[in-house]
Amino acid sequence: GEFLRERRLQENEYRAEIDQTFADLRRVYLHLLPHDVHGVETLRKIGRDIVQQLGGAAGAA
Repeated sequence: GEFLRERRLQENEYRAEIDQTFADLRRVYLHLLPHDVHGVETLRKIGRDIVQQLGGAAGAA
């Protein structure tokens, strides 16, 4: 609906600002989860997603 469309536009503006402000740094973008982060296993999954985006560094969680 309208709310989600407006929210996506706002998110795109913030992402563009982040990309410009931190252009010289590596950034990792994660998808929103359908639930809050609870527990070690969810944190491990997020860690694996980050490591994968960074190129699969050794010693990953």
